[in-house]
Amino acid sequence: MSHLFYKYPMQVSKLMSRQPPVALFNRPTPAARLGDEHPTCSLAASIAQFLHLMLHTRPGELRSAPDFGCAIWEIEFDNDINLAGWEESLTRSLLASIRRHEPRLREVSVQVDFLTVAPQQDGAQQPTARRRANISVRGVVQLTDEAFSYATQLQLGQLTSS
Repeated sequence: MSHLFYKYPMQVSKLMSRQPPVALFNRPTPAARLGDEHPTCSLAASIAQFLHLMLHTRPGELRSAPDFGCAIWEIEFDNDINLAGWEESLTRSLLASIRRHEPRLREVSVQVDFLTVAPQQDGAQQPTARRRANISVRGVVQLTDEAFSYATQLQLGQLTSS
């Protein structure tokens, strides 16, 4: 069974023009040029892209799937929550969202570690983020029974100029 997975960002015009081009005056049409097909990727890369999209989407942002996304954007500016509370809330949110929206993975585990980062001045720019979230997702790819691993870091917190 052959599967085709497209790379993000999606280029709808390339997806919509998948019919054989007609040449005029023996010149190839733009769709016939080499490399004009939409870029593709592996199954694991497709899952990683989807997880990245999920991490960067706030619940309610997608009308078609209001529960898609993760809670990190809901708690980012909550000064009353401690780091352990952030870790627990984000872990639960991500795990639930992955189980609901990513059927290509099974036996999913999520690890979230928040670190407080001392602001650093970068020339005349504002200081960098105050918190960093190290996020890792592990599981098994349903189709191939291969181990899957995804890891990323998010810089969080209000930026201040003091």
